[in-house]
Amino acid sequence: MTGLTSERFVWPEQIEPVEIPHLAATFREPDGTTRLEIHYALPPEILSGDPDEPLTVEVGYAVHDLDWGEVNSEVNERRIDRPAGENDYFTVHVAPDSYHVAIHQQVVDRPGPIGVARFDHRVPDMTQAGLNASELLPARLIRPATAPDRFNRGELYVQPEPGAVYTVGEPIFVYFEVYDLAMDDSGRTSYALEYTLRPERGRKRLFGLLGRGDRAAVTLRAEQSGDDTSPVEYAALDAAAAAPGLYTLTVRVEDLLSGAKIERSRVIELKK
Repeated sequence: MTGLTSERFVWPEQIEPVEIPHLAATFREPDGTTRLEIHYALPPEILSGDPDEPLTVEVGYAVHDLDWGEVNSEVNERRIDRPAGENDYFTVHVAPDSYHVAIHQQVVDRPGPIGVARFDHRVPDMTQAGLNASELLPARLIRPATAPDRFNRGELYVQPEPGAVYTVGEPIFVYFEVYDLAMDDSGRTSYALEYTLRPERGRKRLFGLLGRGDRAAVTLRAEQSGDDTSPVEYAALDAAAAAPGLYTLTVRVEDLLSGAKIERSRVIELKK
């Protein structure tokens, strides 16, 4: 009992842990299963040294259920030829539930810091009938896919932003998927998307998406229609005049035919 209540992990003095920029996002597969994506970036401390020197980096993850039963894990090595802004992601199929997630990174055959991240993530149930949506995936860039790439999603190239951190003045890209919209008699869908950026920690002012103004939140709304009940959606939001700080980005989806509504949120950070 003493061990269970008092023991804790302590890094050896010669090991320097570095926090990995990371996030998790869930999507529904065509067969109805749930795909958990574990996104990460390689921090500058891991990639330090001669920028022209290729590196071999070991990267691994582990997913456990709340009873610490292992759901999945993987460790592989990546050769880094361009040590700047490197990021990637792991994919694991899971049931709707809560999970412990851990990631580690270290340069192979070279002493230095170890990248670490540990967090819990709730995987929502996207198998139920009716309107649903994936989690929001913050991105550094979204454009049409022009060549095969690990960041391609169908016809789009989506470069994720694992830290959800943006510089003031640059666009905030966000990608998500909508599932099971209703169709009318002519086989068409009709739905509305509402994007809201709201300041965290008591911030009172935000200037951005729709121009300057003294307001606590700024909202952009658009109505759309189509012939796909599960469309892919993305946006580039302009918060050029927003002050640095933490913000909650919320996307609300309203099915104009069934009246169903759903929303997804993600905390992002703006820096100078």
